Amino acid sequence: MMTEGHSVRATARRPIVLRAVRTLVASAILYAIACGGSTEPDDDDIPCAVTAIAVNPATATVPEGEAIFLDVTIVPFACEDRPVSWSSSDSSVATVSGTGRVLGIAEGVAQVMAEVDSLRATATITVEVPLPVQPRRWPWEGLR
Repeated sequence: MMTEGHSVRATARRPIVLRAVRTLVASAILYAIACGGSTEPDDDDIPCAVTAIAVNPATATVPEGEAIFLDVTIVPFACEDRPVSWSSSDSSVATVSGTGRVLGIAEGVAQVMAEVDSLRATATITVEVPLPVQPRRWPWEGLR
């Protein structure tokens, strides 16, 4: 009799343990997916293939002597750590740094290009000379 009771208790607890293990495994998978992970084994040897890039903003006006920052959107998002090369079609009008900082040098229009792998995207940069600020004259000035 004792053996039967023991075996009944072990059998009754087995589904509870299996449910707990299933819940734990399912929670780990959901956590990995929610954190941007994957249920597949990690393989760093698989290259990330960039399918498209875009420069934001695509057009901008910069006052002479001032700077703006351009940003690159890389598709797919998993490839966002790829290096970006920047260049300007006319460095006498606008220059660009390795971080996408565009400096307006002189009045004119220049194309700023970003390249990731072999894909290119451009932004049109217009550099304008700001108008001088005229002091405001009030109508009553000069009246005596």
